[in-house]
This record gives sequence, C-alpha cells and structure tokens, in this order.
Amino acid sequence: MAFRSFSPRSGRRFLGIIALAIVFYNEFLVYKIQSLSWKSIPCQSGNCTRILLVADPQLIGQTFDTSFYNPLAIHDSDRYLKKSFREVLDHTRPHIIPFLGDLFDEGSVATNEEYSSYLRRFHDIFHTDSSIMKIYVPGDNDIGGENGEIVTPTKVNRFKSTFHTKNTYSWNNLIFYEANRLTREIPQPSTTPAPPYSSQRRFVLSHMSLLFYNDAFQERVLRYVLPHVIFTGHLHRSLFIRKSLKLSEFTRAHPLNANSERHMVNSFDLRDAETFLEIMVPTCSYRMGERNIGFGYAVVDGEDLLYTVLWSVDRFAQLFLYLIYILVCFIFLTTKLIFTCSIFATKKLQRLRITYSKV
Repeated sequence: MAFRSFSPRSGRRFLGIIALAIVFYNEFLVYKIQSLSWKSIPCQSGNCTRILLVADPQLIGQTFDTSFYNPLAIHDSDRYLKKSFREVLDHTRPHIIPFLGDLFDEGSVATNEEYSSYLRRFHDIFHTDSSIMKIYVPGDNDIGGENGEIVTPTKVNRFKSTFHTKNTYSWNNLIFYEANRLTREIPQPSTTPAPPYSSQRRFVLSHMSLLFYNDAFQERVLRYVLPHVIFTGHLHRSLFIRKSLKLSEFTRAHPLNANSERHMVNSFDLRDAETFLEIMVPTCSYRMGERNIGFGYAVVDGEDLLYTVLWSVDRFAQLFLYLIYILVCFIFLTTKLIFTCSIFATKKLQRLRITYSKV
C-alpha cells in the first residue's frame, strides 16, 4: 500500500530533488568543503613570496580522441580545472605562478588553428590578475619529446612566442631559471651566482626531473646555477629528492605530503649548502588517471622554504556518485514500470472474468 500511494508524480519530484542536491554538492559545495582542509602558511619574516605551482594540466585536445563524448569530456575537464584553480588562487593569493609544462595534451601535434583554440581555453581556465608574475615551462606534450616524437625548432619557437618565455625571471631577491631537458638548453646566469651566504635565492624550473637522472645535463645545470630549490612536474605525483654534492650517487624520490602527512606544511632550510633539493609537483588534472591531484604551494620566508600540496577534489568520486544516481533512477523506473504493468494486467484479467461470468 505504501508503494501504491507513492505516485509517479511524487517519485519524479523526489528524484528531481535528489538530482539537484547531487549537482549542487558535486559542482559547487564540494570545492568549498575541500578548501577547508588546506593549510595557510603565515609569513613570519614580514617579507614573504608566495608561489603557486601548476603542473601538467594537459588540456584535452581534438586530434587523438574523436569519440562522440569528447566535447563533453573537454567541457567537464576544463570546468573542473577552472573551479579548482579559482579556489587555490583565492586561498594562496600568489605573487608568482610557474606552470611546469604539459599545458596542452596535444600541443606538439596541433595545427595553428587548434593551438589557438587550446590557448583560449587555457587563458580562460587560468585567468589571473596581471600583477601576478607567470612563468611557462614547456613539456613534452607541448613541444614533443614523448614516445620518440621529435622536438623541432618550429614547435619550440611557437611555444616561446605564444607564452613570451625567457631564460630567467626575477622577483625581489628570487631568480628563476628554466632548464629544458627536452632541448638540452641550460640557463646560464649573466653573472656568477651569489655565494651561499647572500640573500639571493635561485630556483630552477623544469618539466622533467633534474636530479633523478645522473647525466651531463644535470651536472651542467647544477654547476652553472647552484640552485637552492628545483621545481618539476611530469611524473604526476607529489615527490621530493635530496641529493648531495656528489652528483654520481644513487638518486631516490620520496613521497611528499602523502597519507597521514598529506596536509602537512614542510619546511626546508635554504641555507643548506650540502645538498640539492627537488620538489615534484603533482598533476592538477584528473584526466591523468591519478586519484591524488592538486597544486603545489610554496612560500619563501626569509631563510626557509615552506611547502605544501593543496589537494583537489576527487572528480572520480563525483562521477561515481552521478553513476549511482543514474543506476538508482533506472531501478526505480524499471520497478515502477513492472508494477504498473502488473496492475494493468490484473485489471484486464478482472474485466475478462466479469465478461465471461456474464456470458
């Protein structure tokens, strides 16, 4: 009787309310809830530089995936990146935003028209105030180098002219150098690096890891720049490497901000002249297949580098919630259809019995 009193209209109303609640939670509320877990990094010295690190957004292209749902995938991925970036931007209020490569998924194979389309989407997603200094580092998906794809001067020059890249960038006492393992370009300081006791702080930005590979390129970059910190992407995970001045020693990457320490603020002493430090920033795109994605947040506070990861919303969990809702709707409507058909069949059988009895 309870199910019979549950009319189709009330059932549709109930499913509609649930749908609105899920959409509101998935597309709006969950981003605010996630931001509550992020750590703020207060400035102790009174003169800090805040750095927001973006790695491997890899905006979906139009060449490799020609399926009918690709436009929907592009829309969902772009919207997710835009909302996630907007939240971390409000939380960090950065002075500098380095983009650590693989800005586009198909940048290296895109036509000029496609490239312009990807660029418009990129600037719409990562729109910021003009007062923020932005640094763009090319990745293998931007200029080639992945799976045997050739890096050509045309691809490199297109990226450089599009994003107005330079070899070095300065902000107060901070100097950022781009090291490109793909082209083997090594940033050479215009002057000899300042001694360890000076206030100058040198950072190397690279898409691919610098310390993980013991080769001539690594050695030349380290000897030319003597970086205090290296920021990289490419591996899509949050890791760090400490390497001594003995460049030939075995290198191992360790998890950073993982498990119970995922919201921890890590402190690194920039006066450490005995080791090199590399921080690998996780991807910010759920399309990379990683569940743990987010943005790197670093604050240079006097002699210390404070770093944490601002983890993003698990989009796969959101999509799974939509799938569960669709499944519930299917079960509900199927059950309702079966119930309605059984009532219709019962009434028809009763009419036949009445007609037969009269005869």
